Amino acid sequence: MGKLIFITDAAGRIGQATARRFSRAGWRVAISDVHLDGLNSLGAELGPNLAASVLLDVNDSEAVVASLKSVADSSDAGCLDLLANNAGLAYIEPFQGRPLAFHNLLVSVNTQGVLNCTYLAYPHLKAACGQVVNL
Repeated sequence: MGKLIFITDAAGRIGQATARRFSRAGWRVAISDVHLDGLNSLGAELGPNLAASVLLDVNDSEAVVASLKSVADSSDAGCLDLLANNAGLAYIEPFQGRPLAFHNLLVSVNTQGVLNCTYLAYPHLKAACGQVVNL
C-alpha cells in the first residue's frame, strides 16, 4: 500500500484539490468533512485511492479519535503519514455582520479543531514519522 493522508474539510475546494493531488501521486487518501454530499462525490471520484470517507466534526474529539484510529488501522503499519488540517471557517463581511455564535464556532473550528486533530493523530503519525500540514 502507498502512503496515507488524512484530510479534514475535504469537501471544500482546497480539500478537494489536496485529495486529488495526493491521489494522483499514488497516496491512499482518507477524506473527512461535515458535508456528506461533498464527501460522497469526492470519494467516488478518487476511486481505488480512497482509503476512507468519514463524516466528521473536528470539534468532536471522540469522533476524531475513532476516525483517526479507523483510518490508521486500515494501513499496513497502522499509521498515518500525513495529516492535512484543512477544516476552517472564514468570512469577508464586517465583524459585526455575523452573530457571536458564528464567531464562537469560527474560533472552535479554526483552533480547537486543529488542536484536536493534531494532538489525537500524534500516535499514528509518530509510528510513521508522519507530518502535519495546517492550511
